[in-house]
Amino acid sequence: MTTLVAQVIELLAMLVIVAGPVPLALRLACADPSRPAVHRWLVALVGWSVVQIAVALVLGVAGYLGVGPVLFFECALLATGSFAAAGGGSVGFIRRFRSQCRNVSWPA
Repeated sequence: MTTLVAQVIELLAMLVIVAGPVPLALRLACADPSRPAVHRWLVALVGWSVVQIAVALVLGVAGYLGVGPVLFFECALLATGSFAAAGGGSVGFIRRFRSQCRNVSWPA
């Protein structure tokens, strides 16, 4: 493979790893829509971090912390999060989350 093709494949793998727990974290963040938008964003970011750490710990303890198993579990997380965000799929769910968190007023 040429270096450009290899870099594109590695970039796509990185995007899968980063995007894997996003729908699940957003679903967790919008569990209580009465909370302020800043609180929901914080819950989403912490949820994303916790899921990534849990995947790394489980795979590391099992001895499977390699690119293949990580990509498999991240794809499984993406699919699980997409199904958990019922009613419009993950794209509709992300749009609803963005529309709820659009008017964020930061404390002074």
